[in-house]
Amino acid sequence: MAGVVGRSQSVSVEVTHREPERLLAWRTSGTEEGTARIAMELAEKEFGTSVSIVVQHSRPNPCDVHAALEQLLDELGSPERRPFERV
Repeated sequence: MAGVVGRSQSVSVEVTHREPERLLAWRTSGTEEGTARIAMELAEKEFGTSVSIVVQHSRPNPCDVHAALEQLLDELGSPERRPFERV
């Protein structure tokens, strides 16, 4: 979330909506630099799970936000982060 609002340090967030195993939404809380909201929705899709991420932000250059989100997705998709192991 810090990357989305343009900070190098962590920011406080507030959960705004939660539906277990389906939806989680949160927004920045107490930041002066900018505001952001993120919602992640999970849905069953054929043989897996579809993940939808919606981001709203107040940064003037959306490329900065895209870079922060790409970095997050790369980190989450890395083999070290996967919650399973292939044998």
